[in-house]
Amino acid sequence: MVNELVINEISKKFPAHSILGEERKLMKKSSSFTCVCDPIDGTIPFSHGYPIFTFSLALVKNGKSILGVIYGVMLDRLFWAERGRGAFLNDKRIFVNKNNSLDNQLINLDADFSSFYGKFQKKVFKKNVFVSVIYSATYGGILVACGEYVAEVYGSKNPWDGAAVSVIVEEAGGKVLILMEMSKDMIKKLMVLLPAMV
Repeated sequence: MVNELVINEISKKFPAHSILGEERKLMKKSSSFTCVCDPIDGTIPFSHGYPIFTFSLALVKNGKSILGVIYGVMLDRLFWAERGRGAFLNDKRIFVNKNNSLDNQLINLDADFSSFYGKFQKKVFKKNVFVSVIYSATYGGILVACGEYVAEVYGSKNPWDGAAVSVIVEEAGGKVLILMEMSKDMIKKLMVLLPAMV
């Protein structure tokens, strides 16, 4: 229902734009703009009544996110960013955590690879890093953008999982790393990459 509402409203106001939603799409070959929507990211928290699910919407131009909006409905937290203009939580400018140590920091791991999770967790515990799983990639990402977490790791091939959050994290001063596949040595690679994300 939310996806339909978004598609209908965007189609009225921006009839030339393509729309890519988790539940439905409306693609136009000649358009360089695509609106990417995830009406509910975090369906597990949503279905259990936990307030950490989000609505996300991104404007993508020629394959690159230029505008992102993520709304944490239950907590009334509106995160937004426009490429080149910074990232905001409601009307306050936000920045990623600039601590240059992973000691005593939080990382969210929303990935569908349980054996990887256990190995990763053992590695980071040795570095005194705390790992959570909140089952919402966009919510984990906005926690990074506002400095509450130092990293979000998730495995997904879906554009609606990362389109809005990527521009928000980057505009908050963070880095978005795309790791194309999970492999046996991925834990080693992630441990090398994480300090660069802080």
